[in-house]
Amino acid sequence: MVRLRAGRGAADGIATDAAGRGGLPFHHEVPFLMTRLIRIATLTGVLAAVAVPGSALAHGGGSDHDRSDDSSARSHAAGDDRSREDRGARGGGDRRAARLRHTEFRGTVKAVDATAKTVTVTIRRAQRGRALRGKDVVFAVATSRLQVADRNADGTRDLADVAAGDRVRVVARVSRRQVAAGLAAVAAQRLKVYAPRTPGAAPQPTE
Repeated sequence: MVRLRAGRGAADGIATDAAGRGGLPFHHEVPFLMTRLIRIATLTGVLAAVAVPGSALAHGGGSDHDRSDDSSARSHAAGDDRSREDRGARGGGDRRAARLRHTEFRGTVKAVDATAKTVTVTIRRAQRGRALRGKDVVFAVATSRLQVADRNADGTRDLADVAAGDRVRVVARVSRRQVAAGLAAVAAQRLKVYAPRTPGAAPQPTE
């Protein structure tokens, strides 16, 4: 314990301890103690500041780790956006492929079924359907508009007036997907029949 010694030392303001040993003058010792305390506090703060980043890095922290996490998150977000765009593009393509369009077919009658009300046509040319060229397609004509001459003179223009070898123009609603899959049968909206082409004569539609 520091106390002031009576006598000359007290007069001079010299601090003494319990053993009576003299020290620095009192007005000098107080600033000295304060300086030491400030140095100790400063050193403690520096050590703590150095220790915290090291601990963060040991646990996977730090600015580099944060930037890596941000980059990874942005990559995942961009991947999700691309996936949504791809799905949207595929969905739009599927819808277009399934859309029914008015398509014209030209060819030659191969067979007529008056009971089932169908006409089998060997395709010579198909709008948006080159893959069908040379193939047979069965057209249902029960509800289609039929344009044909009354060849049997019975007063009715119907499938009885259509025969194998006649040239026809058929309009039906089909999709690109149906054409790509190999169209086999479809309902016709219009069927126009032409007489077979004869050598040396210009083709005339049979109305």
